[in-house]
Amino acid sequence: MSDALADRIRTDIVSIARLCYQNNYIVGIDGNVSARLPDGSILITASGICKGFMDETQIVHLDSEGRPKEGGAAKASSELQMHLTAYRERKDVNAVVHAHPPHAVAFSIAGVSLAQCVIPEIVTTIGSIPTTPYATPGTDELPRSIRDAIGRSDALILERHGTLTIGTDLLDAFRKLEQIEHTAKITAIARQLGQVKTLTPSEIDRLLDVRKKLGLQGMNTLLCGKCAVQDICTIKDKVAEELKGHPVYGEQSRARARTEPRTIMRHVGERASRFGRAEQDGGSDGNE
Repeated sequence: MSDALADRIRTDIVSIARLCYQNNYIVGIDGNVSARLPDGSILITASGICKGFMDETQIVHLDSEGRPKEGGAAKASSELQMHLTAYRERKDVNAVVHAHPPHAVAFSIAGVSLAQCVIPEIVTTIGSIPTTPYATPGTDELPRSIRDAIGRSDALILERHGTLTIGTDLLDAFRKLEQIEHTAKITAIARQLGQVKTLTPSEIDRLLDVRKKLGLQGMNTLLCGKCAVQDICTIKDKVAEELKGHPVYGEQSRARARTEPRTIMRHVGERASRFGRAEQDGGSDGNE
């Protein structure tokens, strides 16, 4: 691996970190950005720095196990293990961006799932946006909480915490962060105006056909044969309770659930959206 390549990727990390700050996806010393080099080593933003004003000297070089490869006083991000978990679980990934976009985080605090088929561009590209269970930031709980989900999705919401997006390169991972927050903003406005209308099964099928014709690559939660949505999406308790007796979700039909991800995702999205509308109609003042 050439020094020139490592230097270019350091510059790219700084650029992406600044974009996160400028777009209000992070504030203060929030968030972290990393990239995997061709030799398997990792470059990651240092701990305790403001990403909006950082430079290349505030990036730490580590081996694939997270051990420092070069001397220096800078310490790697406290959430390094989350990045390492993503790289271990996904050999196709070369970049990780962790941010705290406010609208996406707000949805997770409110207990409202964004794992719905609503926006055509999201269905065509990443599929949907699952939420992982709450885990204490800066602890071993966090990497454990994303281990299964990161193998099935390139874009995760971390409950009450932030987002984790991965990609073939830094720009790819950042683009998926933008998609998450853009989806959250549109969904929030739609809920304020009345209701969130999900795409129909036939509309979803046509969008996935468009994806195939365009030759789009990367993980899509609606196409992943190993995706069991109920394992990785945070859905309101009453939705999950109702689905217990559903023929697809029943304990005797787990194999079918694993082999029909598109049907499962549509059902979950439609049911979550329907409950959201019912709550809105029954509220005391009609507001969220």
